[in-house]
Amino acid sequence: MACSVYAAQFLLESLYEAGEDKAALDLMCATSDRSWWNMIRSGSTITLEAWDAKFKPNLDWNHAWGAVPANMVTRGLWGIVPLSPGFAVAQIKPQTGGLTSSKIKAPTIRGSINCEFSTDNTTQFDLQVSVPSNMKAVVYIPVRNISNPVLLVDGKSVKGKRNDKFFIAETGGGKFHFSVRQGTK
Repeated sequence: MACSVYAAQFLLESLYEAGEDKAALDLMCATSDRSWWNMIRSGSTITLEAWDAKFKPNLDWNHAWGAVPANMVTRGLWGIVPLSPGFAVAQIKPQTGGLTSSKIKAPTIRGSINCEFSTDNTTQFDLQVSVPSNMKAVVYIPVRNISNPVLLVDGKSVKGKRNDKFFIAETGGGKFHFSVRQGTK
């Protein structure tokens, strides 16, 4: 991590915003001297003021600003953010960084958003989403390296809005199973 603990928030936000999810995840999982793993290795049970005492000898061991992964897993890796006040409309935009599976329960003022994905990163991506009944969601389903991707919603093939990286679906509250599969030409 080339920047300070404080600047790591802005670096990771920028990486996710730029679609560089692999680089962001690699930084969160790093084990170098300038990493969150090093804070654990040093004996800390909460994030430090700096990456290590060798970088700031008078550091203290209780700085919430250093807990960047705590919010970046939700806001970056899972892309769960409000699109309107009070989470009336939420965005769910997983940027997996190469992970093959993950689950999350993200509390909001309207109830929890529950999501789970699994993928082989080449031929399929499965995303299960549970949205509170008093909320709408814009869901981005990664296309990744899938050739001729086809979108299925609850097992049925649908034509979906799409950009170069995602199918985009709008939902109300409820449970949904989104799948992207390799189609035939």
